Amino acid sequence: MNFLLGKFPAVSFLFVGVIVFKFAFLAFSPWILGLLGNHYMAGNFPDHYDSIASNLIAGKGYRINDDTSLTMLRTPGFVFVLAGIFLLFGKNIFAVQIVQFFMSLATGLIVYRIADRLFGERQVSIAACLIFLLYPGVLIAETRAGFECTLMLCFSGCIALSYQILDDPRWRNFLLFGLLFGLTMLVRSSISIYFPAMVAMICYWRPKGLSVGALLLRFFVAGFVSVIVMSPWIVRNYQISGQFVPTMTVGGLVLFQGVELIKNLDSGRDSADVLGEASGKQLVIAHGMNLKTHDAFFPQFYSPADEVKFYNELWRLGVDEYKRSPELIIKAVIHNFWAFWFLGRTQTSVYLNYIVTLPLVIFLVWGSVLAVRSNRYASLLPMALIVYILPHLFFLAVARYHVSVLPLIAILAANPAIRCWQILQNRLRQKYRITVL
Repeated sequence: MNFLLGKFPAVSFLFVGVIVFKFAFLAFSPWILGLLGNHYMAGNFPDHYDSIASNLIAGKGYRINDDTSLTMLRTPGFVFVLAGIFLLFGKNIFAVQIVQFFMSLATGLIVYRIADRLFGERQVSIAACLIFLLYPGVLIAETRAGFECTLMLCFSGCIALSYQILDDPRWRNFLLFGLLFGLTMLVRSSISIYFPAMVAMICYWRPKGLSVGALLLRFFVAGFVSVIVMSPWIVRNYQISGQFVPTMTVGGLVLFQGVELIKNLDSGRDSADVLGEASGKQLVIAHGMNLKTHDAFFPQFYSPADEVKFYNELWRLGVDEYKRSPELIIKAVIHNFWAFWFLGRTQTSVYLNYIVTLPLVIFLVWGSVLAVRSNRYASLLPMALIVYILPHLFFLAVARYHVSVLPLIAILAANPAIRCWQILQNRLRQKYRITVL
């Protein structure tokens, strides 16, 4: 991080302090988050990624339980990250936390570079980096062995390469983008809409005067590279199930649970309780289909074909609910847009999310307006946020999901944050003759 050194020792000390603070938070996170209940999964392996990784390196195949079938429940991107860590250090949560800590630092560097490229103001770039590194959602993500840190690094890398294409639309940059986008899709497919939206924007801007045809050819090749990266997973899924499963089967469950949550909005219960009840309904559905299942929040099966059949049925039931009640779609869009920022598993966590996230959302909206006015290419960031949020509006949204796009949010929020900081500096200087860094 050479840009922090040399002529700017105060900033260097600031970032050293940030790193020390993050390590301290990591060390004390079980106690800190324990005060808030057990819903944050600090120091844990959520969503069965670890089980699959453990079975992989034990030679038992890509499965969750020893006795259940090979699964398509989770895409392999983050699973392979965990498997590599387990292979080197054993199933050690601390090793995962350290890797994710360095992933966050790398993402912070990307955030700095993108902000610097867009705005050319060092204060704004540093602020964007600090907002990202110190945001509570990022700090919590580093403590738990979830996919968020990996997705933040990969997706912010895709954004950086998008700007590299704008600056230098050579074939190499398109190929690198296609490679990284394919890898990112294997971490989480919720970023899929970004590709066509980004293609449309860049073709409209026509960097370096390239024709739309020339750009579309390059993007076609980039997309082909992404498909090649994903193809081993897709082929493997077809071989074990006889079905085309390009990403993962869990989408049906997410839709079903999202619909159940919307149907129970007036119950006044915590979302954790509603989703727990929805999980029970899922098991009733599986048993009603005469499927042999390992009962769990994410049911596992003894045949890949049964897994596809079950999650497709949940998908059908969710879609049928929307068809029967179009107003349910409107309620879902409104609720899930709010939930994407603020919904926690308990009412207490909702109040905490208001305190932490509402100022960020205000800065995000303000910063988006400022950014687009100052640099038209900055509109790529709000677009990326919108297309990431869009699928969640119809499925299921919780506040944890916005952490994955914190790099983009931090860049857009940095400009108004600096303006507020400068106002505070001026007032302190005038009233108390205090100069703040």
